[in-house]
Amino acid sequence: MTPKTPQMIAVLGALAVGFLFVKLMFDMTGAMDEMTGHVGAISKDVAEMRASMQQMTGNMIRMSDSVERMEVSMRGMGRAFQQGSDQLQQWNPGEMMKQMVPAQQPRTR
Repeated sequence: MTPKTPQMIAVLGALAVGFLFVKLMFDMTGAMDEMTGHVGAISKDVAEMRASMQQMTGNMIRMSDSVERMEVSMRGMGRAFQQGSDQLQQWNPGEMMKQMVPAQQPRTR
C-alpha cells in the first residue's frame, strides 16, 4: 500500500458522504415543498371550517330567538283557550238546550 492510498480512501469516502448529504438535502427540499402545499391546504380547510362554525353559531342564535317568540305565542294561545274555557264553564248547557228546542205541545186524542 502506498502512503497516498489511505488519503485517497479518506477523500473518496468524504466525497461519497458529501454526495449523500447533497442528495439528502435535495430530497428534503422536495419534501418541504410538498409539506408546504399540504399545510396551505389545511390552513384553507381550517378557515372554511371556522367560517362554517360562525355561520352555524348565527343560525343557532336565530333559532333560539324563534323558539323564544314561539313560546310567548304559545303562552298567549294558552291564555286565550283558558279564557274561552272559563266562559264556557259559566254557561248552563241545560238552559241553553231548553232555549234552542221548541216547547212541545201535549198530544190530544
